[in-house]
Amino acid sequence: MFQYLVANWQAVVVLGTLLATWVYVVLVLITLIYIAGQLREARKSRRLEAALTVFRELQTKDARDARKYIYRTIPLSVEGLDDEDLQQHLEAAEEAMLAFERVGYLIQEGHVDAEPILVNHWPVIWKCWGKTEGLIRWGRGKRGDITYFESFAYLFRIAETYRTQRNYPEPQFY
Repeated sequence: MFQYLVANWQAVVVLGTLLATWVYVVLVLITLIYIAGQLREARKSRRLEAALTVFRELQTKDARDARKYIYRTIPLSVEGLDDEDLQQHLEAAEEAMLAFERVGYLIQEGHVDAEPILVNHWPVIWKCWGKTEGLIRWGRGKRGDITYFESFAYLFRIAETYRTQRNYPEPQFY
């Protein structure tokens, strides 16, 4: 047997090289599969962290106080209010509106998934937009800026789509 191997040493080397190559290929494939799994987990983790950051943003004391002001103080229709009252309402509600503007922008740009935010906050978004839409239109006119709070408007549109797709009733103002 040993003489056969010595006589055919080239065949033994080729078989050994072939076996080693297959082992390396299998190890590389296993490594690539592992890396792909790690990338998926990292992506999920980043998305979760982004959603948690958004939740924290929407639950700051300033944002909650501004939403309370919106619910309790701003009338459904701002027609007939003078510019001073409108400006006062806008400034008092601004923290909540800016939070929704930032969230809308992050969703629009694909940095945050809309689903977890909409599941948890669509009624709040819907009610705040309903109460502030007139103020925003007034602010757009005053500033000459049609993009003023446009990301908040986008957030409302996707919240409204979410609501209608699930046949949820319109939230009530209280």
